[in-house]
Amino acid sequence: MQTWDQYWANHYDPVEGVLRILPGYLIYLDHDVLWTVAEPLNLLRVEGHLVFDKNASVPITLEAASILLTGPCANLQIGTLTDRYPGFATIRLVTDAPPPDCSSDYYLIEPDETSSDLLHEDTICALMDHGFVVEDGATLRLFGKDPYPVWTQVTDQHTIARNATSLVVDGNNNSSGPELLNWLPPGGGTAELVVASTDFDQNQAERKFFNGITDGSGLATVALTTGSMFTVSHYGEKELSASGAEWEIDERAEVAVLNRNVVVEGERLPDNPNVALEDWYPHMYFHPGTDRGNGARTPSIRLVATEFRYLGREGVEDRYPVHFHKMGDLGPAGDTKTWVVMNCSIHDTFNRGLVVHETQDLCIERNVIYKVLGHAMYFQDEMARDCLVRNNLVLKNEAMDVDYTPSPEPDGCGCTRPAIIEDEFPSSFYFVSPMNRISGNHAAGASFAGFWFDPAAATEWTVGEDENEPYFDDNVAHSCGDGGVHKRGFGVFQNTGNRRVDPTNPLALVPHTFTNSLAYKCRWHGMWIRTTGEVEVRGCKMADNRSGLYPATFGVREPGTGHFLISDCTFVGETDNVGDSSQYSLTEDGAGRSLPQPHIYAENGEEVHEERWDILSGIELYDGFNEIEKCRFANFNDLLIDPLQNQPNTGDPFPDAYRMSGAFCNVAKASAWGTDPRNEIRKDAQSNELTFVNVERELFFRDGDPRSAQVHNTLLYDPDGMLTPGPTDTAGYFIPDGQRETTAATTTFLVEGITSAVFENNLYGQEGRNGWWVPDSAVDYAQVSLRVNEAVDANGSDINFHPNMNPSDDPNYLLVKRKFDPAGSPTLGETYACSIIFEQDERLVPKFIFNLSTGTDYQAANVDQHYYTAEMVTDPTMNPPLTDVFPSVMRINYYFAEREGEVIYLEVPVKKNGPLLITSALHMTLVQENSDDDVIQSTAENAYFYDVTAGRLYLKLTAENDPNSLTPATDGTFNWVAVDLR
Repeated sequence: MQTWDQYWANHYDPVEGVLRILPGYLIYLDHDVLWTVAEPLNLLRVEGHLVFDKNASVPITLEAASILLTGPCANLQIGTLTDRYPGFATIRLVTDAPPPDCSSDYYLIEPDETSSDLLHEDTICALMDHGFVVEDGATLRLFGKDPYPVWTQVTDQHTIARNATSLVVDGNNNSSGPELLNWLPPGGGTAELVVASTDFDQNQAERKFFNGITDGSGLATVALTTGSMFTVSHYGEKELSASGAEWEIDERAEVAVLNRNVVVEGERLPDNPNVALEDWYPHMYFHPGTDRGNGARTPSIRLVATEFRYLGREGVEDRYPVHFHKMGDLGPAGDTKTWVVMNCSIHDTFNRGLVVHETQDLCIERNVIYKVLGHAMYFQDEMARDCLVRNNLVLKNEAMDVDYTPSPEPDGCGCTRPAIIEDEFPSSFYFVSPMNRISGNHAAGASFAGFWFDPAAATEWTVGEDENEPYFDDNVAHSCGDGGVHKRGFGVFQNTGNRRVDPTNPLALVPHTFTNSLAYKCRWHGMWIRTTGEVEVRGCKMADNRSGLYPATFGVREPGTGHFLISDCTFVGETDNVGDSSQYSLTEDGAGRSLPQPHIYAENGEEVHEERWDILSGIELYDGFNEIEKCRFANFNDLLIDPLQNQPNTGDPFPDAYRMSGAFCNVAKASAWGTDPRNEIRKDAQSNELTFVNVERELFFRDGDPRSAQVHNTLLYDPDGMLTPGPTDTAGYFIPDGQRETTAATTTFLVEGITSAVFENNLYGQEGRNGWWVPDSAVDYAQVSLRVNEAVDANGSDINFHPNMNPSDDPNYLLVKRKFDPAGSPTLGETYACSIIFEQDERLVPKFIFNLSTGTDYQAANVDQHYYTAEMVTDPTMNPPLTDVFPSVMRINYYFAEREGEVIYLEVPVKKNGPLLITSALHMTLVQENSDDDVIQSTAENAYFYDVTAGRLYLKLTAENDPNSLTPATDGTFNWVAVDLR
């Protein structure tokens, strides 16, 4: 054992400014080591043991331009798990001078041997970027004194008022220790805390200094330093708690102390004239690294009650504040490792916060991350999985603004610095793999999303034999959204088509669960979840969001896609948390409360909404298959945004400045995706119904963008007759009416000819659903999609589809009519204009979806009329419309029939351009008939006739699958026929 000074005297290299602690040495650091021009420490290389002396009578600061722990004997220790460091210890990565040049012998595995191999390339490059690198079996142990609690919330009924100079908090939230708010530094003094925003704007979070704590009755009063006060209010209420635990919405502000007595920090690097707007600071980098012949060894990392600040090189890949890089899942000796980041504080960082890359089984618990550029907690890839992420608090992040071009810096060593491009939408927690255990975390403010799951599209993920069961439980997300042009903001966001499968049976889907979690004050959705698998949302709560839950799939209806069970959830439109009036926009001034979209006539990127401001909704129905049971809805009411407008009279249309509301609504997106008719609200197994309290209307259908005509067929099936107004205990469908953008109708086939259908308008003083109710007994529902791969014009010339869908020869509309008597007098119903799907990825393959009524075989039951004609046109306003597009290669899908044996007849215009070829799949084999009448009369389940002279293709299609099965192979009736006339 030697003191630092004893060892320094014999081992410091003044030429390169390097101290190498050799294996077998134990060095105690008992005083400051400050970088100076006279004795610079440009690299501290530790291969033995370096221990901060716990008996030092003064704070200790160690400064170096770079630090390397390498080899299985290397250890840097500050405190122990059972004997925490009592004083103040700081490791500072300084930038007065660079680390040694890349030609330095200290980058050799054995610096004293000129024939030695180099350290791992990534290690060298990381060191030259002012890195703190731990590699090849080395050990880093940082144990500061735990604050109790690490973070908490203001106590109930204690909203922090603007200009307040103190706050009252709970004393033991997320804490396993007995102490009550030991937040002041050892020996007393001043410390720093942060209080989260409780409104839509994450920037209302405030950091303050404090120097006084008064305990009492399990609570603590924290006094700010003299002259300091809060500039905005921070909410402190548990909403609706008097109505029972299932109703309680806890919107109390989170409070966390930022200081720790053990600190790792960096200094700002000099500005680079070739890189605009950069914030470049040192970084920490943990990886196996160097292979000395027996494989690179994973380092052992335990970071407890340590403060990390002023770290991260903005916009540069792999230069993160705290970075676990390709650590795998085994420790140095082949045993399961104990990698831990616990009770730490990471704040004021410039390139994300905590990054996990190809690392499993990491424990990340009770940490605070605040004021980060980019994602705060970033799980980079699919192999960053099976980690425990529990009881962490993340507040406030912003997008990076660096204008960075990769370059082979520094000093021509070939150390490339790829730029980061993924953080345009910075979020609190970012996961590529859902295969993690995530519970008790609070995302208390994010530019984009609180929790972002971003697996690759169409990923099928499983749980391995040596992995733990993943879960997402008891998490909170609020104050999400940038408030800028896009108005985006999500509590939980997943927009890819992943799904979980059973590893023993790849055809069986396993639910991805979201349970007992809360999302509030999110500008767009509390939860946006897209999947092509099974999702369960149970016991969750959504409040004060523009919309609570948005379940979605991809509109491409395939077996096993997009099934949601939404059970025992609570949706609250607006609470008493109205925000701080000093922060209101003009629109919010008119409304008398903060609003998710703070400006009237909001748009969301390319999605143009209706003329009204926007809808306050609990569940926004889109294209998934949604089953909803035992859910509660409260406080969904219309709101006049502009009080200067004249109040309408009873029976007048609502003016544009009204924000409308509905516990359920249809999607606002300008899309023509088909909608699953099995969307269902129902009683659960115990006959519990949906509950509505202070809800102006239970269901409201948007008029929407007229291009998205078929989305107006968004359905909600009510088998128990729970929604009002409507016939009690009578099963039925709720269907929007829709706008008309052409002379053709855009309502729904499910209403036409049904005298028992009821339309309910929405006028002031007569609040209605703005749509239809159709009794279940009067309609059999199904859906058809027609995808045109290739087409010809009236002269037989090929049509080249254009990506913008504007050229006049592109098919923009499918005009569909219903024939009520195809065998006798062909009475035609109203013409419906089915718009093309205006999604970017579909524009080169025109696709149309329409909903229709089916029936049993025509000959067996003439009362069910289910014959449809389709004309593909570019201009539906012509009278009569001109059929000017003829598919030559197309695919027709027929699905979602309510029962087996239901039939549709479809007549499609085609133009002979080659031999007719029909292929089919799944349960369809088509029989060729001799006439259109023979198709109708056919006893075959599926039949067709091609009339060359008339240019018509006649199809009879019969449903053959069980529509109620949830297995992937039979997700509703799913039959398709492919037609090729080339």
